[in-house]
Amino acid sequence: MFFPVVVHRSPRGAFGVTVPDLPGCITAGDSLDEALRNVQEAVETYLHGETMAPVPSPLDRWARDPDFADGVFAMVDVNLDFMADETVRVNITARRSALALIDRVAKARGEDRSEFLIRAALERAAGTASGVPAGHAPAKAKSLASLSRRSLRKSRKPVRR
Repeated sequence: MFFPVVVHRSPRGAFGVTVPDLPGCITAGDSLDEALRNVQEAVETYLHGETMAPVPSPLDRWARDPDFADGVFAMVDVNLDFMADETVRVNITARRSALALIDRVAKARGEDRSEFLIRAALERAAGTASGVPAGHAPAKAKSLASLSRRSLRKSRKPVRR
């Protein structure tokens, strides 16, 4: 999940990184690359023992904050798998052609169907929560999303009460 971070350079040339969505979560490195790589460990330490994964804010929220006016903003992909809780089985209904496409794409990415669907759903949820307007997804994502919507629409079964 991509988190906004603010990078500051010290007078001695080292780099500090703040994760504004996690107050007090900071890290550093002698190079910019090292400082950004250290974000993963800083987030893991900060969230140790937590069960609810945070939802990143849109970058614009922090760009307007005067506390970070002298920093440079970046987005860092933080793997929150360390927060994984109990796995549960779920069932979905979809068109066979949609599942075939999902399976091909997942295999090409080295994932299974469940990993692919959960990652895609979490990324979509994070984009929605971070203020990305609907319909502003990349073209490839749009075509998969429209296929998914069509698949879901056609696969809905009436609910009996």
